[in-house]
Amino acid sequence: MICMKTNTLIIGGGISGLHTAYLLQKLNKDFILMDARNRLGGRILSSNYQTSESEKSNKIHYDEKSPAFDLGPSWFWPGQSNLHTLINELELGGSVFHQHATGQSLYEDQQGNVQQGFYGISMEGAYRLNGGMQLLTAKLASKIDNNKILQSAKVETLEYIDDQIRASIQNTTNNERLEIISKNIVLALPPRLAMSSIRFKPALSKPRINELNSYATWMAGHAKIIATYAKPFWIEKELSGDAVSHIGPMREIHDASSHPSNNDETRGYALFGFLGVPGSYRKGNENEIKQAAIAQLVRLFGEDAAHPTNVILKDWAQEEFTATEVDQTMGGGHASSSIRDYTESDFADRLIWSGTETADHLRGYNGLIEGAIEASLRTVDLLVDSSKTDKKWGGVF
Repeated sequence: MICMKTNTLIIGGGISGLHTAYLLQKLNKDFILMDARNRLGGRILSSNYQTSESEKSNKIHYDEKSPAFDLGPSWFWPGQSNLHTLINELELGGSVFHQHATGQSLYEDQQGNVQQGFYGISMEGAYRLNGGMQLLTAKLASKIDNNKILQSAKVETLEYIDDQIRASIQNTTNNERLEIISKNIVLALPPRLAMSSIRFKPALSKPRINELNSYATWMAGHAKIIATYAKPFWIEKELSGDAVSHIGPMREIHDASSHPSNNDETRGYALFGFLGVPGSYRKGNENEIKQAAIAQLVRLFGEDAAHPTNVILKDWAQEEFTATEVDQTMGGGHASSSIRDYTESDFADRLIWSGTETADHLRGYNGLIEGAIEASLRTVDLLVDSSKTDKKWGGVF
């Protein structure tokens, strides 16, 4: 068994964990960032626009230098100051553009009647990144010492003993065992996922477990379908690409095209939709759902929609490191309350809950990228603030 030591072990390589590692590195603090996936980014995942017949598949390919659509979160909004600050700090401001919203929206009723001019469903005013939101996580990862990152590393047990926390870890690629001893643990992953996959020693109390399980994991029950096209026929018809449908399988549809400044060779045109059928049904029915989705786009936008260059279905409910069993039947919405305590007293307050689900729900950012950064900033403050450190960790740093 391989044994390692660090001051702070960050579990979860999504935006919150990456941001925490990024800040700790800037402060010259000792840490290890780990993720159970064989990639970083968590629920942030993008894929480049693929137009050739040889590329038509459900495979995901990403090159940060090329335009991309998002399989996870796509948008951010004015007023999300932490995210805007980070984008500027990482010099990504030139990749920001407005979500396309010009043109008429569509509405499909339960009888299949389609009408134009339906209001209230546009994402007008939202921002996107030309390289997809994965551009943000890729840039963050590039700022972190690669020797401090572990991938394909799944935590099985966290044990507080002798004034330290012992993490028992399995390599999901080769099944090797790993043990990391640290002073602090940052859980930068959804609380519900941690409850279903990690054994805590000492065990958390039943009320605490129930509380942590009550915080819904944003996007865990969601699935997105992206259909790419050689030309934006909906724009040519003076349609925005926005639609709501009571038949489905997509309940909500939007334009997912890349920045208008891209030339014809690099620009990608796409429509995407959120599926309205539960995860328990989606599993094993991917091809049927894709076919139904294209038929739906034809009903809404006409025969031009029948010939996409590519169709990708990303079902987050089937992601082992995103969703739990309960997420197959429940939509992953925003948590309706804020986490009671950010630390666990049975772990001498050295186990810290982070991640977007722990952001203040009254501010409305829990579940969003802004909430993930908010949680990271709070976590780093807990780790490095001298008064809090002296009280809770006896001067760890």
